[in-house]
Amino acid sequence: MRIGGFPYLRRSNARGVDPMCYSATASFAVGISLIPAGVYCVSETLKKDRAYLGFAAMPLLFGIQQLSEGFVWRGLTSGDTILARISSLVFLFFAFAFWPFWIAICSWLVEERPRIKNSFKILSVIALAGGALLYIPILLHPDQFLMTSIAGHSIRYEFLTAAPLDAVPGSVWQWIYLAFIVGPLLKLQNPHLRIFGAVVGIFAIICNVIYWDEYVSVWCMFAAVLSVYITWVIKRLPVRLRN
Repeated sequence: MRIGGFPYLRRSNARGVDPMCYSATASFAVGISLIPAGVYCVSETLKKDRAYLGFAAMPLLFGIQQLSEGFVWRGLTSGDTILARISSLVFLFFAFAFWPFWIAICSWLVEERPRIKNSFKILSVIALAGGALLYIPILLHPDQFLMTSIAGHSIRYEFLTAAPLDAVPGSVWQWIYLAFIVGPLLKLQNPHLRIFGAVVGIFAIICNVIYWDEYVSVWCMFAAVLSVYITWVIKRLPVRLRN
């Protein structure tokens, strides 16, 4: 089953909605601006509460992901297929294999309620296994499993899923992925992180409705920009160094 833009079957952009004007410049600008925000967050977390270190690193990691998509743009527009492919693999590593696992493990680190904390640990293992099942075939056989192209003013990532994933209806993957990204955030004790999860979820749904084939590119851009909110969360953290 061919999948375009997100880990489930997408429709064509029949409504003719013109995606927002993204480009290599935009991706590089967002990536470069997020890196110092991430460095600040990590520095502050080391002084206040190291349990939040994973969340503090999110702007930095989103910055790296956006920089990789900047190189995808460069590769596609210049005809450098090797650059486009390698950069696409880096970008999709974050989108598919990394973020579901990372958010679950970060939630586990900051959560103090034993029952919820254990559920995050289980979720992180499932996310790691699912991400590997989705991403490893693309990594090992990009010629067979991946096609990257420019669609309007966004990047379209089209890829084939491994056989076990084809058994799950395409529409189900939409909610599974969203649940792994947003679900842990909404269960956290920290109200500011719950707000972050709610906003990310709302933007994910909006992007899903409007930007069909380019979902993964557009939504990751939105999520990267929204990660600046983490800077405010870290700034408000009380000093509480835990072992």
